[in-house]
Amino acid sequence: MIKHKITAALVFALCTAGSSVHASDAAETSSVPAFNVNEDYREITAEPAVAKEISEFFSFWCFHCKDFNGRMLDIKKALSGEMPVKLYPVSFGDEASRWAQLGFFYAQKHQSEVPYLNLMFSLIHEQRVDIKDKEKVAAVINLIGLDDNDFLQHAEDPEYTEQSAAVDRMITHYEINAVPELVVNGKYIPAIYKFNTVEEQTELLRYIANLPASGS
Repeated sequence: MIKHKITAALVFALCTAGSSVHASDAAETSSVPAFNVNEDYREITAEPAVAKEISEFFSFWCFHCKDFNGRMLDIKKALSGEMPVKLYPVSFGDEASRWAQLGFFYAQKHQSEVPYLNLMFSLIHEQRVDIKDKEKVAAVINLIGLDDNDFLQHAEDPEYTEQSAAVDRMITHYEINAVPELVVNGKYIPAIYKFNTVEEQTELLRYIANLPASGS
């Protein structure tokens, strides 16, 4: 009788343990986000122009880029240590945008990318400052604590102008004609604005960035 009770208890324990494992597995599976090609992201037909990285193309004069800037910086912080997240200001052939672009590369070299981004967006969209030439960009460089005279002297050095030319090649290669636009691994464009929170957007980018090289 005692042996029978012990056997029954063991059977019950094993069944309960099995149920718990299955329930845990189900919960874990359900927590994995499901993103779909052509709905949540699309594949670019051109060959990748960069290796594994999340690239954002933006313009300082674009209100939507200004609006997305804080969120993009949060995404970059969330993915820090996992994958590169790089921001690329575009000019689309506009002279003022080109100077702003060169100022960004200069600030980036001096570890002042974020202050430059935030101040430029604020000056252009909130304070309505007309930043249209080299001297105005130099004034912004000064306001973030960098040497404006050094910028004026070196703004058109090859290290900055070559970065500018590289961005031009990338937007042509990816056929980007409107910003902000994100490209993941040089191969995918995410439907980032379908998702409302930084957490959802970060998970989408993380999912795409870790897709197999074949895209399958």
